Order: sequence, then structure tokens, then C-alpha cells
Amino acid sequence: MADDNFDYTRFELGFVLLAFFSKFVLHTDYYIFASMITSVALVIKFFSFRFLRYPLFAMIFYVMNWYPLHEYTQIRAAIAISILFLSVEYIFQKRLIIFVGLSILAAFFHSSVIMVSGILFLAYQVRTRSLLAGFIIVCGTASVAPFLFVLGLPYLTQLNPLLPAYLENVGAENLPNFLSGANILTVLFLVFVAFSGTLNNERRRTFFLISCAGLAVFVGFSGIPVLAHRLKEALLVFMTFIAFEYPVNWRTVPQTLAATALSAWVLYSSVNDLFGAH
Repeated sequence: MADDNFDYTRFELGFVLLAFFSKFVLHTDYYIFASMITSVALVIKFFSFRFLRYPLFAMIFYVMNWYPLHEYTQIRAAIAISILFLSVEYIFQKRLIIFVGLSILAAFFHSSVIMVSGILFLAYQVRTRSLLAGFIIVCGTASVAPFLFVLGLPYLTQLNPLLPAYLENVGAENLPNFLSGANILTVLFLVFVAFSGTLNNERRRTFFLISCAGLAVFVGFSGIPVLAHRLKEALLVFMTFIAFEYPVNWRTVPQTLAATALSAWVLYSSVNDLFGAH
């Protein structure tokens, strides 16, 4: 913050207040502050997996796919997503006031989670419909989100002043790559899940639908690359809750292989980008 004045910062208020407290009350430097944030985010996420059948596999899947992106490079998103992970259990308990409260709290760390929590709520609402109907409703809503974004841009800019700049950042080097290895493996995983019979409860169907919405948003926001990537990442992270949440048998082997291959691909790409940059 320039001159430690809140008026000069572009970051969300929750993150600013944490940074202010860390600097002026705890007197820690940025690296310690960032380490504290990422540690708390990881602990919350791992805690959120406690209701899964195989929480350890979920932890490993998350670390391989998302830790290099969120905790390592996007700590605001890391803490915001961790709060949304915490809110998930409350939506299934039908304690919607707590879910909404936690969603609002998450938005104070990263404004993009406003849309994520909205799609999460929509996926939860249509979870009892047929899988095809839920898919059409959720992905259709995610696909038209760019039009709503443009209409609401004057108001959304008050939450994030950088949004108009995102509209201009459409160089060829930033365009979404629909045929990347990670995207192909993600599509394969979701297709295998849809036909494996493992979506036999409301939780898995909800997480499946919100994961599909991540790909729909990626396509819908392709003209705004920054948002396409960030929203896709923030939605697909919920795939962690279904990546290995099923018994392995002849019907689930394909999705197990796809989830494993995806993890290996993303981790390899992250390490390669990290060391390739040097």
C-alpha cells in the first residue's frame, strides 16, 4: 500500500486488513505473512475433506493440482477458496445463512468467488434433477455469465478496479488453450465419472456439476482470458471432492486413471514452468 493508505490498494478488504495486522501489529515481513496465509488455507482445506471416504487421496490430489497455483502464487485465491471449502458442509446441512456468510467472507479476500459461490448454490439446487437437466442448467448459466458480466461491469468495477483492464488483455499469448493436456484430461475424467455410476448421492452430483461449470465458464469467458482462466480454476478445484471418492472397480478404473494422469500432468507442468522460468 502506498503510504499505508487503504485508498491506494487494489486488493480486497479482507486481505488488506490481514496484511495491515501482520505488518503493524505482528511486525512480520511479507514472506512470513504469506507463509501464514498459505498454511491456514491448507489446514482449512484439509479439514474440509474430513467427511470424505478417502480424505488422504483428496489431499494428495489437491496438492498436486492446485497447491502450485493457489498457495504458491495466488494467496488471496487460496484463502478465499479455503473459506468456500469450509462453507460446503453447511450448504448440505441446509444451514444456508452460514453458507452465505462464509461466501461473503470469502469475497473479502477474492471477489471472483462471488460467482463461484453462486454457481455452487445453483449446482446444489439442481442436484436432485436428472444429471442431464442439472448439467444443462448449470453449464448454461455459466456460459451466459459473460453477458451478465458485461452488463454489470460498472458495478463490479467497484469491487475490483482491474476488471476493465482484463477486457483489454486479450493478446494472442493469453488466449485460452482448449486442447491443453490438463483440459483434455479434465474432460475425460468428468465424462468417465458421468457414466460410471458413482454420482449416486447429492454431494457428488453437486461437485460434478460445479466442476462441469468450470469448463463452461472457460469457454464462455474465452474472450476475456484472465477471467476465463481464474474462474475455471476456482470452479474446477471442487473436483477435489470427487476425484477419488469412490471404490475402484472395473467401471471406475478409467476415471481413476484420468484423475491420476491429470495430477501427474499438472504437477509436471508446474515444476517445469517454475524451473523453466529460471
